[in-house]
Amino acid sequence: PSCLLCALHAAAASFSVGAKLGPKEQAYVAVTKQLNQAAAEGTPMDPISAYGAACEQYEDKTPDTLMSNCWKLLGDILSVARARGLNPGSDEYIDALLQGGRKHLENGFSNHMTGVISRHRSTAQRGADPDPLRDVQAYLAVKFRDKGTLDIQAPGGLDTTWTQVYYALRAGMTEVALKSAERAVDITQSRAGAGSIKQLLQHWLQDPDGFRRQNAPRMMQECERLLQGYSQKQNQLKQDYQVLIYSLLAGDSRSVDNLFKLSPGLFPTMEDYIWIKLSLVNTSRSAAAAAAAAFGGGGGSGGLYNLSGSYSPSSGGAVGAVYTLTSLQQELNRWGPKYYSKNGKEPLLFLTVLLLSLQFKRALQFMLKEEMFKSYRLDGIHLAIALHFSQVLECDTDDVAAGTPLDIDLAAQVAAFGRRYVTTDSVTALQYYMLAAALAGGGRQEQGRLFRELLVQSKDYGTLLGGGGAMGRGGAIAQFVPDPIKRQQLFESVAYDCQINQQPSEAIEMFMAAQKPRAALKIINQQLSAAIHAQQGVMTDRIQALLSRGQAAVEAIASGTPDPSSRRDADAFQQLQLICQMMELAGQRQWDRLLQVATKLSFLPTERARIDVCKLEVKQLDDSVRERISDVLETVAEAIMQLRASADNTMMSLLRGRVACLKVFVLDLDPSITPAVYERMSACVREFA
Repeated sequence: PSCLLCALHAAAASFSVGAKLGPKEQAYVAVTKQLNQAAAEGTPMDPISAYGAACEQYEDKTPDTLMSNCWKLLGDILSVARARGLNPGSDEYIDALLQGGRKHLENGFSNHMTGVISRHRSTAQRGADPDPLRDVQAYLAVKFRDKGTLDIQAPGGLDTTWTQVYYALRAGMTEVALKSAERAVDITQSRAGAGSIKQLLQHWLQDPDGFRRQNAPRMMQECERLLQGYSQKQNQLKQDYQVLIYSLLAGDSRSVDNLFKLSPGLFPTMEDYIWIKLSLVNTSRSAAAAAAAAFGGGGGSGGLYNLSGSYSPSSGGAVGAVYTLTSLQQELNRWGPKYYSKNGKEPLLFLTVLLLSLQFKRALQFMLKEEMFKSYRLDGIHLAIALHFSQVLECDTDDVAAGTPLDIDLAAQVAAFGRRYVTTDSVTALQYYMLAAALAGGGRQEQGRLFRELLVQSKDYGTLLGGGGAMGRGGAIAQFVPDPIKRQQLFESVAYDCQINQQPSEAIEMFMAAQKPRAALKIINQQLSAAIHAQQGVMTDRIQALLSRGQAAVEAIASGTPDPSSRRDADAFQQLQLICQMMELAGQRQWDRLLQVATKLSFLPTERARIDVCKLEVKQLDDSVRERISDVLETVAEAIMQLRASADNTMMSLLRGRVACLKVFVLDLDPSITPAVYERMSACVREFA
């Protein structure tokens, strides 16, 4: 069996087959069908916003962190790349994803800032001034109310100029940051002829990588100077945020980490920490190469702020080391999922960290495998589908140093989810099976393998294949294989696979759908021959189904231009029909009618003159018919014996002639004639001697 199918069975335990669908699952399934339909029609559709809306409508609102928020985060991460028309193969794609993550955090902080001002109106003293700078200043008045009088409250108060610049950037208010920077003064930079802080900031905002290539060394030196002269007695608002601004400009993670040690309460939330780290990341190829050379793939440069308020020490790093996406991921991955998820109580917090650091495959790994995410398996499956439709999985952004980012088979997981619907809704099952095929590579082999699996399990040929065969309008599969020629090739490929895997019923249906009636008829003849022998005159549903499909195959052959081989198979089916009728009559003990039917078998002689001709014909019979000669002869002999007792002279003469003819016929007839048949014929001859 294929690796995909092995993995599929292993993954099936994650989902309960036949379970009643909840409203959230129904909504997810509806979106999946819409996505597949949109893909078939070439119509653009955003899978992330669609799944997110379905999730938000029906999710449990009790946890602190909601899955719908994670969908929104993912949408924001991709928003910049989509707006710029970038794809995973472009150089700017990863940088656009990081920008999207920062914008999400900036929007969240902006909303937080508004909420703080609203809850502390008397302290904020916002006023009616429409200038957005007043929002930043009002927020600072509340946040630093225990620091004493600020310069925004009274002349001579604590200088908050650098603080205003930082929090304006933190809220995504770049114009406000530039306006605040007009008042930021750094005598050292002015003497060095580096330009005003506003000019530096404006250059950085326009082209961060270009700015850092030109100015990073000088900015880093300034950070080092400020940290060496750091004093707990001086104005920390100015010191802290001046270092932060220069660190942002330089992309200097080491200075940020050293500042954490000096001012451990600087970042009260994980979002604050990740935002500044995302802002430090350099995504240029030269940066990645430099990091690889320095750290063997990009080492982390700093410590990690602990949500409980303590600080985890820095791991070190060279001065001026380039901070890459891999550096950030290694820094975050140093702490296990329990750390971020409050010991597993809030697993979606860890998911948020993985998404923000662009570890998409590792996020899927945890959602679909780890115990703490057990209640989010449904979301994990559809997150995988959304990332597939969004082409995000084509971009390898996960840190390989942390281990294989995805050591589960996503295709198998999606197919296992589809198995829930096999017996109740084959169309829905098909939606997920075909998505699994796409995740496995999208080739005809993957499609055929999973389509065969679905056919075998559901038996819903009419719905899946449709009427008119591959060249007709098609059934549910036509949505995924709209080209009739390719559909015919798929059907034929699946039919051969079914034949090889001892699935004759499915092979027959697929050959018929592929408009290969002769191939279907050959299987029908083999199956019908075996069924006739096994049932010994009992007309079962299986035999009736084979007779029906065989007749359809013969008619399909006749409607075309049959070749000699096709006619031979059609003749074999008609002979098997007669043999089946004989067996049924024997079961009903209608011996006279049985002999009448037997005369229609051209290979069975009724007079001595045809014995040699009939022997020659036996050698040319199809295997499926030749294998039943013993059954035919034994049944005919039984009919003759049964009719002898009540036969008149005329009938006795006819029976005696038939026996004499058969006696010569069976001699050296065929290796398939059993000793029991010879014995039966000998007994019959003795009765008429």
